[in-house]
Amino acid sequence: MGGFLKGRWLSFFYLLVLLVATLVFFHKILTTDQTIYTGDVELDSYWRVFYAQAIKSGHFPLWNPYEFSGYPFMAGIENAVFYPLNLLFLTMPVERAANYSVILHFFLAGSLMYLFLRTLRLGRAAALLGGCVFAFNGFWLGRSISCMAWLPLILLFLEKGIRKERSARRRHSGFGASATYFILAGVAYAVQIFAGVVQFAFYSGVAIGIYFFFRFFSVAKERSRARKVRMVLSFLLACAVAFLLTSIQLVPTYELAQHSTRVKASYEEMAAESLPPENLLTFFIPEVFGNSITTPYWGRGTFNELYAYLGILPLVLAVVAILFVRGKGLPVYLLIGGLGLLCALGRFTPFYKFFYLHFPGASSFRIPAKFLYLLVFSISALAAYGADFLLTHFRDEACRKWMSRLGLGLILIAASLLAFLLVLKVSGGSDSRLWRGILGLRKSTQAETIEAPYALFQYQKPDATQPLFRAKSFATAVKGGLALALLLSASGFLCLGLGADRVRLKKSVFPALMLGLVLFDLWFFHSKLVFTVNMQENRWSEEIVTSLKQDKSLFRIATFTPRADDLQRGMKHKISNVGGERPLILTHYQEFFNANNGRPLDLIQDHIHPEKATPLLDLLNVKYLLEQRPRFLQSGEDYRLEINEDFLPRAFIVHRAVYLPERSILLGTLSREDFPGQDMVLFQGPGKEITYETSPEPERCQITTYEINRVVVDVFLGSPGYLILSETFYPGWEAYVNRKKSEIIRADYVLRAVALEKGEHRVEFVFRPTSFYIGATISGITLCALVAFFLIKALMRKPRT
Repeated sequence: MGGFLKGRWLSFFYLLVLLVATLVFFHKILTTDQTIYTGDVELDSYWRVFYAQAIKSGHFPLWNPYEFSGYPFMAGIENAVFYPLNLLFLTMPVERAANYSVILHFFLAGSLMYLFLRTLRLGRAAALLGGCVFAFNGFWLGRSISCMAWLPLILLFLEKGIRKERSARRRHSGFGASATYFILAGVAYAVQIFAGVVQFAFYSGVAIGIYFFFRFFSVAKERSRARKVRMVLSFLLACAVAFLLTSIQLVPTYELAQHSTRVKASYEEMAAESLPPENLLTFFIPEVFGNSITTPYWGRGTFNELYAYLGILPLVLAVVAILFVRGKGLPVYLLIGGLGLLCALGRFTPFYKFFYLHFPGASSFRIPAKFLYLLVFSISALAAYGADFLLTHFRDEACRKWMSRLGLGLILIAASLLAFLLVLKVSGGSDSRLWRGILGLRKSTQAETIEAPYALFQYQKPDATQPLFRAKSFATAVKGGLALALLLSASGFLCLGLGADRVRLKKSVFPALMLGLVLFDLWFFHSKLVFTVNMQENRWSEEIVTSLKQDKSLFRIATFTPRADDLQRGMKHKISNVGGERPLILTHYQEFFNANNGRPLDLIQDHIHPEKATPLLDLLNVKYLLEQRPRFLQSGEDYRLEINEDFLPRAFIVHRAVYLPERSILLGTLSREDFPGQDMVLFQGPGKEITYETSPEPERCQITTYEINRVVVDVFLGSPGYLILSETFYPGWEAYVNRKKSEIIRADYVLRAVALEKGEHRVEFVFRPTSFYIGATISGITLCALVAFFLIKALMRKPRT
């Protein structure tokens, strides 16, 4: 018992080291009121604000009226409505919660990787090194890590289930014990799906499938047919638990995807952000193409989508594992990592297109470079295996000999690199023909714009012909080359130390040296990428915000910029915007705005904003136009608020309906300057024009209740007509006219309409999506079954004697 406690306390100590490393890594956010920048922090923060406001006001956020003229909020999986750790955002201001969430998930990533590697029977020091690489690599920075952190836990439970079933002597005890771990693996995968980044959850599913089938075939010779069947059934049970438990999210998200632009995207559009082959150099010199923060990024693509530096020593240790470790299941990591690298290269290899076209679900995701996630996981595991091999075999004569050779080789490479840098410097430096030739490979940099908000340093790729840029980029590349030479030398001397004859202090000193070198390496390059933004700072003037908030009527604004903070900022103040940014944008709404902007109707974008004011905006209840106007470079940008005099109310009555069969004709008619939007409604499809004579009696149309999931309109009509509600048409909305269910018709291509007879009516619109209730029922039944299973298992457990 004493040894067991000692081992457990030692593991706690290693996890404490990881926690301290995490706090040091993110010390900037411990002493500031600002928010750490991680990927779509602006988008996430506004969604979290809306989520918290809705829950605190007693409403479940099924619908969000503040973006896109209405959007199915809960169906957007990126909102992570059901992710347990997002409850943190209900307890404190969103800016502070975002910081704590980042620290928590980076620590989770490292600690879960540590526990997984310990389950594989690696030493604590090696497991800690693997956990640090997995937690602090460059791929996580600038991304939402909440989803990616859970993969090691899923594999941990999967591995325990495989081992428990393998070691059981009696069939019933083996299946019961192993089934528990497989079920826990399914629950862990459900948590990862709930975290909201479905693309990384999909990649994890690929890795999980590869891992299971590799382990299955590796032990197949030891098992009877019945035990093989039980193992496969247990894995299928884990998959069923994951998907049934997350049905409350996946079913509505699937419905949303069917109505989104993703179903129309081409391979070229989805594979646009692939990893260029030359960017493999960034695994060794991470800033060779700049970093978008201190030096303009001049490579192809977007920096934060392609960056995945893991450190030099981890790469060396991974090579050691590949060359020397045998019989520990390493091929599975090579397979997962190799698949990740091939798919990350995307359109630059024929393999990805085959994978995209033939692997179920692969065609749903863009930015193939995100497949680097699997490579990062695999290299982290391989580095741990390499470190464990060195630390357990350093007394072997053969190992010492190979370590000495490897050390000398690394030092020789470092010396050669230094010689090359010296020659490059002497031959002209940034003005040398070689460096000009390297920069000349990017002739199109001037025309490319950086779409991601991560690039705060500039919004256009730099001009490679400018001497100042050449000098800056050359200095950064040389600095990276010097750092690589230093790290290669340090790794080489570590290998030489392991290969030396004196080994008395190696067992205690070298693990610390390895871990220290890895942490220094990752901190040296990544500390500048850990920066904060002031989420409280309002780019709109206080005068503009005050003016908008003082207007108590129902209205929307239109912002003429694609910036996420402009498109979503109104959500924080409960101000509705016709624009927004989402992975899944409703097809009809995208086409509506393409017509507004004079673009091809089938153009697909990940954000929507008007580029010009047209009558289409009048239909969307746009009362205010917010324009961004450049002033002085020193003072940033100014905004001008204008009133749209021709805007239509949120709800109004028309007495004339026209049916048009083609979308192009319908949208063209809506776009005409003389289109009488308040007097006529357009429906798509076959039908005859309907015109009701207007009555001299004064009509009334007033919204009496406006909630996120419910709208009530009191109407009086002197003659039959249509109630038009300027809200996005979407399945799941139900209309009740005087408490009787009535059909909602898609009007003016994107709005809702209800046909009414003459007289007094109360029309109630309620958002009750069938997809949500089906998913909630499935998830609820699954959760009850899981609770019952674990309760019964706990009651049947025999007490220890």
